[in-house]
Amino acid sequence: MKQTSSSNPTRVQIFESHVFGRVRTMVNRQGEPLFCLKDVCAALALDGRQVVRRLDKGVVSKHSLKTEGGTQMASFVNEDGLYDVILLLQLAADRGAATSLHFQ
Repeated sequence: MKQTSSSNPTRVQIFESHVFGRVRTMVNRQGEPLFCLKDVCAALALDGRQVVRRLDKGVVSKHSLKTEGGTQMASFVNEDGLYDVILLLQLAADRGAATSLHFQ
């Protein structure tokens, strides 16, 4: 995974949907959107630890994120990574093996 500096390139914004809930997003220094992997997995009822193992390291990066418990490092996926997570879910469902992604 790519490691970034301790400060976020831009501030975190919340994407909110009645269907998917809340997903923290940010824009990297290249102007590309990033999506908090924990939030994406929660929206799709997936175990983030299982999903991150299946993703290409080039689509996942770590960024500092201010939380109620203090600043923590969080995994974010770029747009390609977001589509990869969705495709992993679809492929598993098509094969009848969705449980291998350990739904929450």
